[in-house]
Amino acid sequence: MLNISKQIYAGWEWASQIGSTSELPNAELIPLGDSAKEKKKLEAFMVKNTKVTEYDNKPLPGFTLYEVGKKNYSSADSTWLVIDPRGFMVRITQKNMFAILQVTGITEGLIQQQCVWAREDEQSTLSLIPISATTYAEAVQNTEILESKVSMSDVNIGDTVLLQNKLKGRYLGVHSLYSTMYGTMPKSKFKVQTMLRRQIIEVTPGRFHYQTDAKILKVLAKAATPLSRDEACTYLNNFIVVDPFTYFTSYGRMNSHYYGSYDRIKYVSTSACQSVPIDLVEINLQDADILLTNATLNSDPGCLVVENDDGIQFTVDFPWWGSSNNTMPVGDFYTDEIKSVEVDHIVHTPAKSQYGGIAGKLTKPSFTLDNFTKYYKIVKRVKHGTYI
Repeated sequence: MLNISKQIYAGWEWASQIGSTSELPNAELIPLGDSAKEKKKLEAFMVKNTKVTEYDNKPLPGFTLYEVGKKNYSSADSTWLVIDPRGFMVRITQKNMFAILQVTGITEGLIQQQCVWAREDEQSTLSLIPISATTYAEAVQNTEILESKVSMSDVNIGDTVLLQNKLKGRYLGVHSLYSTMYGTMPKSKFKVQTMLRRQIIEVTPGRFHYQTDAKILKVLAKAATPLSRDEACTYLNNFIVVDPFTYFTSYGRMNSHYYGSYDRIKYVSTSACQSVPIDLVEINLQDADILLTNATLNSDPGCLVVENDDGIQFTVDFPWWGSSNNTMPVGDFYTDEIKSVEVDHIVHTPAKSQYGGIAGKLTKPSFTLDNFTKYYKIVKRVKHGTYI
């Protein structure tokens, strides 16, 4: 969301100006913000630059082009040095320069309209915008919305809201999200992935956005009957069970889907558990076959354990590229041998060489359920509920 910070800081390090052919310093700009992230950036900015000055960020005449060129030898693209009328120069991108040329003329280097520095969301990178640009009017309006940001005490579960990232949707409260099991190769510590205390927005049915702070700017419509947290939690879990395409993301893109099991949300709870205890619950072959079929469709390696005649247990795994490119027969799978099952994780036996021959081709053997004698579902225990 494009907006205009009321104040900006211009800073430069004196030693970096040695050898410059201009009498004006080549400065960096950073906006003044209230968030912890912005304050941390400002602290680093103050340490980096020996000369720092605060300015009101308002439209001014007199912005002038100085030269075009790369910031340094390794820079990928050329940039423009623009003289700020307050007595320093700032680099802008070619894209920013093109946007300026679309709305105003430039005579002998002088941009013919007043301009102001704007930014996207809370980013520290600034762009120069002429006041005749439609983006300027948009930025002014967005800034007013940001300054009148609603208090969370005024937002009820079920209200339709507008977020700073421009998403609109139904606010469903603060919940903790639990995924399938995951681990770094060779999965020596295989455990449940958690995203705790996230604000959740239903953008469209089955598409949910979550953030620690979703940055709700405005309540667009009040819910006729607000939901309780438990009601919202039940609603979310029902969606996960009924709709296999239910999608949760912390990014602004809502038209995507899961490509594997990582980050796939399998359970929502009002309780925040940093470590999720697990149990191996024995099941019969028929139930194991059903669980294997569902796990294969979702490439979920964290739901089924098998045991052979020697009492050695294995987690069931799948090719990382998913079933669409899998050349193994239907019902076949790979395994990872279990060394021990702890309270909240599984420890795998260090894997021997799994790759050889043709580069990238798996050499470890595949199995079917008939190769084993016992079967277990991995039950994850969250306070007030369980899931597989």
